[in-house]
Amino acid sequence: MREVKDNCVVLKDISAPVFNLILKEIYTGVDILTVDNLIQVWRAVHQLQIPFMVKFCEDFAMSSLSSYTWEAIHQTAYLLDSESVILGLHTYMLRNFDLVCITPTFLKLPYEKVKEFVASQDLVVSSEDVVLESVQKWTEWDLSNEKKQKKCKKHKQKIGTANTISDEQRSDMRKQKFTDLLKLVRTCLVNPTVLMNIYNSKLISKNNDARDIIVNALSYRVLDNRHGHWPSSAIHRECSEYSNFGVYACDNGQFKVLKMSNKKRHTVIYDNSNLRYNVKLVAFDSEMYAIGLDAVVNVARRRCRMFVLCDERWTQLIDMPSNDVLLAAHGKFIYIFDRINREVYNINPKSVTLKLIIYNEFPENASVRHASVFENFILLFCAETNNGVAETAIYRNSIPSSVWTRLDNLDGPADNIITFRNDTDCFILQANGNLWKISNVESRRKIDFTFILKLWGQCNLLQGAIPYNDKLVIAFGSHRTLPMKNWLPSVPEYFTRIEQIVFDDIVSNFIPIVLPNEYLRDY
Repeated sequence: MREVKDNCVVLKDISAPVFNLILKEIYTGVDILTVDNLIQVWRAVHQLQIPFMVKFCEDFAMSSLSSYTWEAIHQTAYLLDSESVILGLHTYMLRNFDLVCITPTFLKLPYEKVKEFVASQDLVVSSEDVVLESVQKWTEWDLSNEKKQKKCKKHKQKIGTANTISDEQRSDMRKQKFTDLLKLVRTCLVNPTVLMNIYNSKLISKNNDARDIIVNALSYRVLDNRHGHWPSSAIHRECSEYSNFGVYACDNGQFKVLKMSNKKRHTVIYDNSNLRYNVKLVAFDSEMYAIGLDAVVNVARRRCRMFVLCDERWTQLIDMPSNDVLLAAHGKFIYIFDRINREVYNINPKSVTLKLIIYNEFPENASVRHASVFENFILLFCAETNNGVAETAIYRNSIPSSVWTRLDNLDGPADNIITFRNDTDCFILQANGNLWKISNVESRRKIDFTFILKLWGQCNLLQGAIPYNDKLVIAFGSHRTLPMKNWLPSVPEYFTRIEQIVFDDIVSNFIPIVLPNEYLRDY
């Protein structure tokens, strides 16, 4: 061997000073690592296959992650296939995304890694604007470096590089992935100005799917008629000052929320202890409205009043015409369905002078159990019996018409019936577990109700249902007959998982809403 003949060993890519440091560590145990020499020592001990020194370098790298060091550590960790450091880097990049996304290292990341960051609920970022702009820069990065890449291509061709992906192919691959990444951005939380900049960019000028996503986000931000519903692109990340909740009123006058991301329960700081009975909740834009009976001991003297939670306090607005009402929100109005006087009122909560206006009367002989809004229609769900079997009769009113149109009956009871929607569809869920989809068939100018499946086989006290991403959370009152033997854990094509929540203290419906985290007593 040449080493024996020359009495010399040549260690390529390892300098004498670095080798001396390694020997010093081995023979004296003195800590020789610094931020400046870490990368050289780490590569050297990996080449020399010294396991305890490799572990020493990996631990030091993890403790030394900073804005100054992380890119070099990232490059080395992937080069040496260091699983522990790669895992630690992932956490660091999640928690420091504002810093990470403006670096060349981020722009060079593969699609799968960028997708993982953008999709993460735990991504820490100053605003969703940063996420959208970083996705745009990542997509356009090859385009901005096209000339440099073409020069490199000529060189690669000379040395016979095989299977080289052309610049045009690489650029097209990123552009094709842009829509998939855009779907993961919480676009409904992005500033409208930033959305418009993306909309007017060349990147989506011929991408209809991407343009539709931006238009829908702009509509959500600008029109502001959200009324509690949030699409998946409006779900706040864990770092946000706001969270997506399901809220309900308790029998002690408090209001409690269920945080949808982790299913933890919290109490709203701003109690309204006057409302104890027959409470109905509705979200209007970003505010929560509550109607219910006060806690006066004398039942005959109890009044049904409307309150709004706004500016960190409950404000009483107006008395209701009776003690038995239902609520629904659409456009600029909250609709109030008086089941005693059989009249429909509307009120503009943003009006300087709050006043109940008679909008319509109930359909004749209709026993109304639930009211909802579907597109530009008010739907009334009424109890009926057919040969002793409970059915649900449905009436449609086209806003702002005063005419009610009778629609098809649904099999199953109208009592405790609820409605909800996800990104694409609206649903009806009956107390006996029947799940239906509502569709507007424009060609026939008709609303259709399609039976999907039966979630359970017994009637239960339904309080509400809230879709969250691809899950459906269903809330029950304390008189629920669950656990159910035939409970279905998912709804194919619609919800990958069904979750059941029981509230023993609930005295209202269970609705989706976005609230500041500071509103919660025990957050």
